[in-house]
Amino acid sequence: MAKKIGRNAPCPCGSGKKYKKCCLGKEASTPSAGTDSVLSVTQFCQFIEWGLKQQSFDFKQSEQKIRVKSVKLLNNMALSCEFYPYATTSADIKVEIGGIMSFLAVFLKDTPSLPITINDLAVSAYTTDDEQIMYAMSSIATAELITQEKPLEWLANTYFQDASEDFRQSRAKTLISEIENALRKMICDVLLTAYGANWWDVAIGSNIKNNAQSAYQNQTGASTSDGEKLVYYTYLLQLKTVIVQNWTAFNHIFPDQTQFTQWINALNQIRRDEAHNRPITAIILTNLEQLYSDILENIAKVYPDIVSKYLVSNWHLQLQNIATAYAQGWKPFHVKEFTDIPQTIVTFKDNIKLLENTETRLLSVVVPPGKKDLHGDFIKIFNEMRKRLSDVVLHLEANNFEEVKRSVVAYDVVNKKVAEFKEKAFLSEL
Repeated sequence: MAKKIGRNAPCPCGSGKKYKKCCLGKEASTPSAGTDSVLSVTQFCQFIEWGLKQQSFDFKQSEQKIRVKSVKLLNNMALSCEFYPYATTSADIKVEIGGIMSFLAVFLKDTPSLPITINDLAVSAYTTDDEQIMYAMSSIATAELITQEKPLEWLANTYFQDASEDFRQSRAKTLISEIENALRKMICDVLLTAYGANWWDVAIGSNIKNNAQSAYQNQTGASTSDGEKLVYYTYLLQLKTVIVQNWTAFNHIFPDQTQFTQWINALNQIRRDEAHNRPITAIILTNLEQLYSDILENIAKVYPDIVSKYLVSNWHLQLQNIATAYAQGWKPFHVKEFTDIPQTIVTFKDNIKLLENTETRLLSVVVPPGKKDLHGDFIKIFNEMRKRLSDVVLHLEANNFEEVKRSVVAYDVVNKKVAEFKEKAFLSEL
């Protein structure tokens, strides 16, 4: 919780003056989270920001104040805190985020008069260059798990987007490995079809062949001529050479040899950075993810089984993009308070169009095996939500307010399903 306000501390009302020269002694007019006075939303966020800045993280017996970047309202019903962490690793940044969420959950619970309903908490960590490295979103009830000494449960039920340095390094290693192994499996299948069982001897150049056999013998202490084993002892540029030297066997997968060569050369540069533990920046990771998509998408058209992981990753990526567009386009409203009927109808129709577009986008996504039921359930919820909102509009336009009330109740039921689905299934997938 926030400590007692010092006389020389900045006044929590946001005036910019010292507390002693502003609101000290003005109990009747001082906005305080512990009284019945209701702050404006701006004052409320300023008060929380001030309180957070008084808190400390204890690292190696030294106290370090939380470095708050901003506290603001997000999407009408979420409280957002942006801060600069002291930690650099993913796990330690999550600890700092947990501390902030714990403070916010307790603060909101102990404050009787809030200027607005807050349902969720969002905390973002930034580098000193203002590059976002981690984002976390949870309900207030989930954040309270930290105060109940249930950190693992909090982690399991909180949505994270991680772009920390060690995450980028780990992510790069994973993507590069998946691309290389997909290329190896593809080479085995393509050359087996083109040259038969002795494809390793027929289609592989002597230098690559000798290097792979030597590496295999050094690691296993045995020798083999099995191409399906030896191909895993080749490097990325050697894989490129194999494909280019046998291009007529691969041009149905990669139609443009120049483009393919450029992709592999760019990938190899990133692989060198990763292998030597050089920093993988956000820009490098973005470029790598594009290469991952370009290369594996071509392979997936011919060999979908080889890139099942790619399909799942692509599905996750598309769901994230669709969810972001949906959240940004949604126009909030209070279903029980229709003070301006014409404007309410306009808002509802805009949201109905957004829901229809979201359904269309979801139907266009390639869904990997094992995820079709989950994906279908998500589409059904959006479809039902759209129908319920359409019913509300229909009855509002007809001035049939008894039916409006019934439709609003039905909409509320579906809206709760969206929140439950997001918490239990959708965000856990992402």
